[in-house]
Amino acid sequence: MSSIPSLPPSYSTEELPDYCTSLSLERSPAYTELTLTSTRTSSTSVSSDGGPKLIPSGRLSYSSKRLTLDLGPRIWAPLLPVYGRNGLIEGQVEIKSFKHVNRVELTLVGVVLSYMVSNGNPTLRSKKIVLCEKSMIWSAKTDASSSGDQSGSTFPFVFALPDHVQGSQDHISTPLPPSASIQTRTSSAHVFYLLRVDMYRNGIHFHDSVQTEILYLPRTVSNYERPYIPLPGSEKPRRICDAEWRTAEVPRKSICGSPRRLPGLGNVDVHLSLPHKLHYPSGCAIPFAVTLSGQGLSCANIPQLTAGLGLKLIKTSTTFVKGIISKQETVVSTGKICRIDEDERHWRDSKSGDNSRQVVIRGCLETGTKGKDQSWGVRGHAGVSYQVRVTLAPSAEGNHQDGDAVWEHSAAVVITSHEFEGRAAMGTPALSLAASSRTSMTITLLNGDI
Repeated sequence: MSSIPSLPPSYSTEELPDYCTSLSLERSPAYTELTLTSTRTSSTSVSSDGGPKLIPSGRLSYSSKRLTLDLGPRIWAPLLPVYGRNGLIEGQVEIKSFKHVNRVELTLVGVVLSYMVSNGNPTLRSKKIVLCEKSMIWSAKTDASSSGDQSGSTFPFVFALPDHVQGSQDHISTPLPPSASIQTRTSSAHVFYLLRVDMYRNGIHFHDSVQTEILYLPRTVSNYERPYIPLPGSEKPRRICDAEWRTAEVPRKSICGSPRRLPGLGNVDVHLSLPHKLHYPSGCAIPFAVTLSGQGLSCANIPQLTAGLGLKLIKTSTTFVKGIISKQETVVSTGKICRIDEDERHWRDSKSGDNSRQVVIRGCLETGTKGKDQSWGVRGHAGVSYQVRVTLAPSAEGNHQDGDAVWEHSAAVVITSHEFEGRAAMGTPALSLAASSRTSMTITLLNGDI
């Protein structure tokens, strides 16, 4: 069975969590330290590592004493079943015996689990059900003719993965998050999806269950339009178009005192220009331009200003647990300066009669590893966001000095796993995401069943 994939929902910065505060707590345990429990399961065939038994036949098949969950032949390299955007989870359930069976149900559930620890033990936890689909495989009430048949029977099923989180509030559509794990110094969060078959038996007979984690690795894409960049020495360079660039003022931060060694910096304006949509695919180099202008620029301070410029792509991993926010920042890449040009009036409009100087610092910034980095978020629970941070600390050595004027600005951007290459590739899983290396892990949840 196949499905024509549709264009993905856009990942806007408004859909990512609000990173306002953080709290310093202790380090949380890693993902691998968690174990799976299923409160309904009393008879499940498991392997030595605690996960469901994988029948060594090249098929994604999981069995217990009375049930078999078969998801067909293995297609992708990861050990767990893998699905991309708009993926169809197809397979069949084999009921080996109907003796004392009341009903058999199939459940697909997606969970965001976040937690914090104290003294090495998880304390506060929160969870969010982002997906829950149920299907009745067999019922004694509707198929009584099979209840007396002791031989096995197979029942096909299919689940279609949705684009968005179920039960979104405030009329905000949140894209269904990928299977992922993030960790800060004080907390962890995991997004995981489980496919489970439950057999309910009459009387005092034990129930039976078999389950497996599945990997949801959707491609997120952006239509990245490369902006026009004038060549050096062009006689008639084309004016930069606002439709190609997003320009923001870089505000000045006051440091103790006034700049003694570099006078006149109070009359210097700083602006950052990035390709205007602020949605970039991972694995590419995006151009940037930092414009210095004003009557405060001089031959004496321009070298110190340009030497003190720093530009970084920052990845922020954030968890929310019972109102406590914890985040961890990681530098993905550092901007490389390509050239510095003075008095290029074509870069930014200048007023008539304005004799102030202007310096344009151009460079490029890498957006991580192709297919491995992407923005995602479930509001109020967990998320990964990115920002371009520019700092300007005037110094001959390029380092911040007390008393120097400092400019700083962070521009929120969205990183997608891939650049749009046509609809045909949209359903292919993003196999370079970190979660693709997961094995049969499961997670203990709060409050019993999921």
